[in-house]
Amino acid sequence: MNDNPKKIARVTLGVLIITCLIIALLYNREVNKTKYIPPSDISTKEVSQSVKEIREKYKPNATSDESKSYVISQDFVKKIVLYPRETKFIEPYGVVHEKTKQNECTIIGKFVTKNSYGVKIEYVYKAWLSHNGDEWEDINNWQCQKLIIESVNTGETKVYTDIQ
Repeated sequence: MNDNPKKIARVTLGVLIITCLIIALLYNREVNKTKYIPPSDISTKEVSQSVKEIREKYKPNATSDESKSYVISQDFVKKIVLYPRETKFIEPYGVVHEKTKQNECTIIGKFVTKNSYGVKIEYVYKAWLSHNGDEWEDINNWQCQKLIIESVNTGETKVYTDIQ
């Protein structure tokens, strides 16, 4: 009779933990509805560049258009990560902005956010953006054709396409 309350507490705790895990998995599926391309289809060199190389190639003086593109790229990254409010972008990294065509550019940046276990992880990202020419502040006037996010620690890479 004395063991019953302890057993009930253990079973209740187990059920609660399993329920929380199921809810977290279902939430993750709802958040990440963009198309996923397996990492085998890309080269991690496409994203991984040393900070030194980037700083040597690109100067930290960003023009107005470069700053706008960088801000919008952060918004697209925040659409993907699990904890967008806790995501911090690392400014001294030396953001790379490459204009590819009229109203199109590529942004490379770095950020720290929590993973599904709540552990802070550092990531590098590369975003291919296009702007339709209207107000830049409205993310609906932008399209992210491709976004690659790579863990700095593990090299795990995820690719997302056509992010709205």
